[in-house]
Amino acid sequence: MKKKPAVRHRLSTVQRIFFSYVFICLVPVVILAGVLAVSTFRAQQREDAARQAHTAELAARTLDAEFKRVQGLGQQLSETQWVKRRGAAAGLYDEEFGLREKLAICGDLRGYTAASGVIRQLSVVFPEKEEVYSSAGFYDTADFFRTFSLEKGQTPLESAVVYERLSLPENSGLVCGAQLGMTGGAASRLFFAEAMEYNRPMRSFLLVELDRSAIRNQIALLRTDDMLSLSIRSADRELAGISFTARAAEADYTYRSVCFPVDITSGFSAVPLVRTRSVWFIAVLVLISVLLTVNLAWLLTKLTYTPLKRLADSAAHRLPAPVHAGDEYAIIEESLCQLAAERENVLHMAERYRATARSNFLRRLLQGYFDAAEAAEKMREFDIGFSDSMSHLVLLVEEREGSHGVMPLEEALSSFDLLYEITELSRTRLAAIVAPGGPDEVCPQTLAQRVALSYQEHTETMPLIACGGLEQGVLGIGKSYYAAAEQLSARLSDGARLTSPDRGIYYPVEWELQLINRAKAGQQAMAETILGEIRAENERRGVSQQHMRRLVLMLAQTYSRIVQEFDPQPARYAAEFDAVNSAQTDDGMWAALYRVNALFCAEKTASQQAGDTEQQVVEYVKEHLTDPDLSLKDLGDRFNLSVSAVSKLFKRVCGINFYDFLLSGRMELACEMLENKKITLAAAARAVGYENDYSFKRAFSRFYGVSVSEYLRRRRK
Repeated sequence: MKKKPAVRHRLSTVQRIFFSYVFICLVPVVILAGVLAVSTFRAQQREDAARQAHTAELAARTLDAEFKRVQGLGQQLSETQWVKRRGAAAGLYDEEFGLREKLAICGDLRGYTAASGVIRQLSVVFPEKEEVYSSAGFYDTADFFRTFSLEKGQTPLESAVVYERLSLPENSGLVCGAQLGMTGGAASRLFFAEAMEYNRPMRSFLLVELDRSAIRNQIALLRTDDMLSLSIRSADRELAGISFTARAAEADYTYRSVCFPVDITSGFSAVPLVRTRSVWFIAVLVLISVLLTVNLAWLLTKLTYTPLKRLADSAAHRLPAPVHAGDEYAIIEESLCQLAAERENVLHMAERYRATARSNFLRRLLQGYFDAAEAAEKMREFDIGFSDSMSHLVLLVEEREGSHGVMPLEEALSSFDLLYEITELSRTRLAAIVAPGGPDEVCPQTLAQRVALSYQEHTETMPLIACGGLEQGVLGIGKSYYAAAEQLSARLSDGARLTSPDRGIYYPVEWELQLINRAKAGQQAMAETILGEIRAENERRGVSQQHMRRLVLMLAQTYSRIVQEFDPQPARYAAEFDAVNSAQTDDGMWAALYRVNALFCAEKTASQQAGDTEQQVVEYVKEHLTDPDLSLKDLGDRFNLSVSAVSKLFKRVCGINFYDFLLSGRMELACEMLENKKITLAAAARAVGYENDYSFKRAFSRFYGVSVSEYLRRRRK
């Protein structure tokens, strides 16, 4: 009997599509899940470590606060009358210290003990008088030290031994019982010993026993579950140790005491690598993602297979030979000729994606992905007017309070007679490639100032602006972009540090804008009021002297930008700015800053008084826009002004230079003529003051960013 050949199972088209979509969708899900898990676990570790460090620092500060109170007892008691008289030579004031007075002294010491909360016993020892006044009573020195802090297993102390040990420099300050000669359980007790005067031999000294239980209770209020121990160590030994559990510490955080030369070390359990709840969260998230992926794959399969099946069914009866019913791809492979009818649709979609491709090209051009030949070919393809013979620079704008679109940047750049392209890098970041060459070459600082002014006028915000250097050729675009990006990253980092709580400087953007607006308006008193409010607020916040000086320098930089933008003679302020930088005191710096404000406001007021002549010049230009001979020299001769004075007048009054003002007016007039179809393009060019239509079209394209025909087509739509 013949054995039947094995039939190899063949997946149908719908199954192959489904498994392909499952694989395609699962790959990014797995990658994202892994990245999310790693980032989550690392973030939790950093959070736990920061929390432990904060707890350790808080415990150290708490102990330092108690140590500071104890440290001040010696100064307080040394200034009391009874300590001075009891430490005097024998026989001088002995009759003043009867039983009642001694009891009163002990009561006074008990008051100090009760007020502290961490002092177990407070004692003042007079070695020459062989007397001890303690919060527990008054004693002879021999009796006091034999019974002082006596515990089981401790050898009684002798006063001579204690005096000898306290005379050592290392036993002055915070010490343990072992340093005083104690043994047994008392050897681990914590004491504060301090001579109350500088005489040798000592006539009196302070001995304070600290209550470890009280210290433990205070730390227990601050500790977290993973804080296991706390120890106080000097250079050569451990003075005191507190254990909250029997477990050994795996992570230590040490802080130096500001009161004593000791280290306060807090021990914690190790930061867990993975938290259980995080694992469950990731697992549930992955499970949900897999389920959604499978459902998405099935939905995509349905969406993909349905038109495929319909197309295959419609083409199957046209095929000369039958094809397997489940193999739709074979049917379509035989019917490719039918796709020719879809060619026009593909071309239409290509036009829609052209704009996206153009934007992607500009982004890659900024990042230096193309050599000169490839870039030139792409620029010809997308009708971009840059060339390798031009110099280029890149200007980056980072908006800190949300995106306001490209309109402010577009308006700022269009005010110059130059070639530029704008692209959006992210939701808040724009990039502009500029070729600043032309009749009036524009410097990078002027561009940045004009962009900042445009954003302030339209959005009342001040974005971060970075401008790369001027580089030759198309390849220089990438160099300028990376230089601008590096500047912007540095300014973002400095901004974060300046506004962080650790720096303490308070100088919000709202106050900066108010200060700029008041100074620009020449309102000296209002600007001084804002400066006073900024200074008062920072003093109220306890800003350090170093940071206060930095604040004044920041304000001086703000005024420097205002002066550079609005005053034609910034050199007159050099002496006052130098005074701000070189002042030795805060008052001197503020005084110099107020003088800068007063000088600038006075100049603004004087310039406003000269507004009549300026208005006459501007009105004359508006009335003679179409005059081809209109120029700066002609205006200077007519109004008895120099060429530079007229140019600065337009910059000051209109915010743009004379040629930009003239170009704007002529373009508006020409658009009105062309839209109404009254005259031809050549006639319109001559009517608005251009010698030929070529010069007019070139100026029109730079001003509006599109050709004349494209502009009219859009207007008709």
